[in-house]
Amino acid sequence: MGHTDLLTPLSTGAGIALIVPHIIEWLKKSKYVGWITPATDLLSRLLSLGVAAATTAGITFSFDANAGQAVITGLTFSGVVAFLFQLFSQYKAQEFVYRAAIKPFQKDGAQ
Repeated sequence: MGHTDLLTPLSTGAGIALIVPHIIEWLKKSKYVGWITPATDLLSRLLSLGVAAATTAGITFSFDANAGQAVITGLTFSGVVAFLFQLFSQYKAQEFVYRAAIKPFQKDGAQ
């Protein structure tokens, strides 16, 4: 495994962990997205968790319309364990960025 084999997934995961909390904060302040506000802390966390899951899934599927058959690949025990570990890691990285880089600079009363 070369350094570029590791660097791409690592840099992608780190980049997403750094960007997503800022995007969620922007959505909270946007007048176009009314369902996420500073008061919807649980929804913000679920959105963050959903992005973390999408980032780390590694489970793929394909559908053969002619045969009417869906094929799911990557759904193995070790794959699921790796997914859960990466999901937790990505979510906690996003939470760390939020608590270190966003929350301390918010005005009183903001989530």
